[in-house]
Amino acid sequence: NPEARAALKRTLAVSALASKPANLERIASALDPSVSKSTEKTLIPIYAFGVACAIEANARGALERLAPLLAKTKSAIDQARAGAVLQGIRSAAAKPKANLAGWSAAIAPLVAHDDLDIVAAKTLLLLPPDPAVIEPLLKSFGDPAKMRTFPDHAVKLLARVANTRTVPFLAAAMMSHWMRVEDSLEGLERAADPSAIPRIEEWIAKNPKE
Repeated sequence: NPEARAALKRTLAVSALASKPANLERIASALDPSVSKSTEKTLIPIYAFGVACAIEANARGALERLAPLLAKTKSAIDQARAGAVLQGIRSAAAKPKANLAGWSAAIAPLVAHDDLDIVAAKTLLLLPPDPAVIEPLLKSFGDPAKMRTFPDHAVKLLARVANTRTVPFLAAAMMSHWMRVEDSLEGLERAADPSAIPRIEEWIAKNPKE
């Protein structure tokens, strides 16, 4: 489509500039996901490159300019823009000393999103632990006693920031499947809540050989 061709041309035009830090803002401006009007998945990595450059060039400015794209995800175009931002954050996180302060709080609500939940969770797992993920995760999953499966990413995210509120979820996850035990126990230890003791004893009684 026309936007794809234009984006590819911009990518070719700026690729030669990428080796010079002084040109990062020019690249970020040329590949700004907020101007995209396409749902083409092949465009997401291209705009993600622009996001990563924006973060490297001006971390605070990139957060202020691009974080709002994560809060607007109703349409397919909005979701494509958000996807580009998330992928760009992951790319930025791969670089040593990347300044990604503030992004966890902006991403956290997406862990309850129907389409972006997994990619949001994978992005959050690359960032330092942030209690901002607790509320949207617990709200999304509701009563843990009624859950049959516990997503791996949800357990890992909660385990990293566990507190008293997360204990029922982590305890139920521990009881649900052996693959959730290690992360759940790590979270329960971090929460240091006595209410978890009976559930741990219950698990031990049911799994005497573990």
